Amino acid sequence: MKRWGGVAAGLAAIAVLSYLAFFWKKPEQIPRLRTETAVNSQVIDLDQAQAFELKNAKGTVRFRRNQDGMWLIEKPEKDIPDILFFGGLAEVLPQLTRKRIVIQAEKENLSQYGLNPPLATLTFEFKNQTEKKILRIGGVNPAYNALYAWYEDEPEIFLTEPKIRMFIVMGFQELRFRRLGGIQADLAREFKIVVKDPELRKKLLVPETRTVVKQSTSQGPEWLALDPSGSHNDGGQVEAILAWMGGAAIADKMQDLDPKELKQWGLDPPRAYFEITYSDHTEKVLVGNERDGLIYLMQEKRFKLLGFQKPPILEILGSDFRTHKLLLENDLVKMDQIEISFADGRDFKLVKQDQGFWAVGGDREKKFEARKTYWVTEPFVISDYLGYLTERPINFERYGLQPPRAKLRFYSGGQLFLEVWVGNWEAGKAKCYAYLPGPDQLIWFNFDLAGKIPPDPGVFLSKKE
Repeated sequence: MKRWGGVAAGLAAIAVLSYLAFFWKKPEQIPRLRTETAVNSQVIDLDQAQAFELKNAKGTVRFRRNQDGMWLIEKPEKDIPDILFFGGLAEVLPQLTRKRIVIQAEKENLSQYGLNPPLATLTFEFKNQTEKKILRIGGVNPAYNALYAWYEDEPEIFLTEPKIRMFIVMGFQELRFRRLGGIQADLAREFKIVVKDPELRKKLLVPETRTVVKQSTSQGPEWLALDPSGSHNDGGQVEAILAWMGGAAIADKMQDLDPKELKQWGLDPPRAYFEITYSDHTEKVLVGNERDGLIYLMQEKRFKLLGFQKPPILEILGSDFRTHKLLLENDLVKMDQIEISFADGRDFKLVKQDQGFWAVGGDREKKFEARKTYWVTEPFVISDYLGYLTERPINFERYGLQPPRAKLRFYSGGQLFLEVWVGNWEAGKAKCYAYLPGPDQLIWFNFDLAGKIPPDPGVFLSKKE
């Protein structure tokens, strides 16, 4: 029995050796060049790259440097890369490092790290050599603080910074330039809005042309709106509009435009246009048709249609370039007299005594704390008027302004600087009409102004708040 046990053991050993020799195969090695893969080494030196290609689920985008070293999109069609998104990609790529080597790369383990198929592939071409380097970016690690990555000519899978992910999942439409070009708020000298379409003018309640110019004042550069009633401060609206156009405005949709299609897109002639004038040139942005909830713009001489959401475009087209508060904090500081009168003949005035006190009629026996004047000024300081009516002649009786329900006059140094007539309150429309005799403007608020005005001087003298 002992002899047969030894034979059995020998036969078993032979069987194992035979299996190893004829049936078992090592994991297939991936051919690769020997490279340095030191931990914390830079993944890519983008300064040495002449071109690179991004391939992901949305397609392939190829970038190449031009003769001036600027990156351009080469495929799927020629275009300028977007400043924000491509700029972020170009900034993050050189920051990537091999945070940690994970494992030897084998065909059998690529899929478990999200590398076959990969989330995205980046193929780099270099200035001084013909070979390419292909980088696969894979899944996120269990700690959610890194991504798996692998160069196809390197032996190991490694971890790299996760911030690259937001850029490599983008496609051509996101990485191409979907903005208005050359809009620089600080260098602009004149801004003009022209609405040619009469139906659009009627909808927005605007004149055909509005012009705002930048002028030097003692307080610095200031945008002044020009209209028949004279020039006035635009309340910061032009700066905000140009800042949006030059930076934050990213089109929801972009497509190439055949010059033969200008008319069908409402661009020949344009329904409206914006004109921004600089010292040496003018930028013109044409406003075309509305489609699928978007308004399409085209920058003159750049045959690209940019589709933007309707609200911001309509808001700009409807800008009246007026400060919508009748009183500013600075006005309160210089104000020294207020006159109030009502349609039934009641009237009184409030006169400033010093920084802490005012008096009814200027009578020091009728002093009250200065803060109480806010009861008269509050509606005009904290609330915007919401629109103005352009009809001429004004039907004063229709709007409760003949006579007005109340008149308020605000003075500084004996000079009247604001007069407001308060008209009807139409609760159903949430409109209270007011007239400004100085600039000859009929405006409206969404609350009853007369309800905010103290009815008699006794209110100021009362001890009750």
